[in-house]
Amino acid sequence: MKNPASSPDRDSGSPAATPEGDGNAMFIIDAHTHEPPLKSPRLGALPLDDERRMEAACEVSLAAMDAIGIDMALLLARTEWAEFAAAAHPARFASNIRLDPADPDIEELVGTARNRQGVVGLQAHLSWPPSGENIQLLRAGGFEAMFAAAEKHQLPVSAIVSGDLPEIAPIAEAHPDLILVIPHFGLKQPPLREPDVPPFAQLDQLLDLARYPNVFVKCSGIPTLSATGFPYPDVWPHILKVIGTFGLGRVMWASDYTRVSQLMSYEHALAYLRDTTELSTAEKTQLLGGTAARVFGLPSGCQEVERDTTPDDGPAR
Repeated sequence: MKNPASSPDRDSGSPAATPEGDGNAMFIIDAHTHEPPLKSPRLGALPLDDERRMEAACEVSLAAMDAIGIDMALLLARTEWAEFAAAAHPARFASNIRLDPADPDIEELVGTARNRQGVVGLQAHLSWPPSGENIQLLRAGGFEAMFAAAEKHQLPVSAIVSGDLPEIAPIAEAHPDLILVIPHFGLKQPPLREPDVPPFAQLDQLLDLARYPNVFVKCSGIPTLSATGFPYPDVWPHILKVIGTFGLGRVMWASDYTRVSQLMSYEHALAYLRDTTELSTAEKTQLLGGTAARVFGLPSGCQEVERDTTPDDGPAR
């Protein structure tokens, strides 16, 4: 089923004009999104693998993306839907899939992951659930085979490690050619986690990881930690500190929609960065799509931009 909200150019992956209407083509990639809930009781009652339900979820996502000028989304969602979405709309969706690190065939599963529709990386839930079983599994070496295979096959890993940032350093050291992408600045965020007090108290733990060139950062869900509301001016000192430490070539924007939908609109999740005067147009283009494109091998509409005082970029595939 074709998304009725997409023009032929948009569905083929052509960059869209920015919502400001200035005519500049900024290819925007949302590097961390989830499957949207369906409001229709009839569709919501269908089995999760029903194609009508999965296409309806695609159409909801595409309509939201088109409304605010997002060209492509990286899905961190259940694998069945992510693969369906990427097959139905390959110019608009790609995914990081979640594998069981304890699977006896984990090396083969990682090695063949790129053969699956739209897969450009993996996700590792290290600090989720907050009850701690996956952190204990990590410390016991339970993720080692998956990380080694991902390094071998050059698959980036989005590592959910909120509240447990020191766990990343040993992984980065042991696997220097494995790209590790840390969502949410590695901080606990509402509505699923109670944030620290103050909410950026652990940011220095993230900044310390900049010494590893294979560690990248997702600027995702950051407005959930704001005390001021849109356009969230109080988060900017922290964002600029991350950009200044890692460099724009290692920081990418993501909305983390729909997890954050109780706290901000999709438009606001993008607009606070897209419309800011804190960054130049070239810097926004890098942050809003260029870095994600380079790390995950997605389309891009920009040349890489760096501020002069930042460290060199790490490896990317």
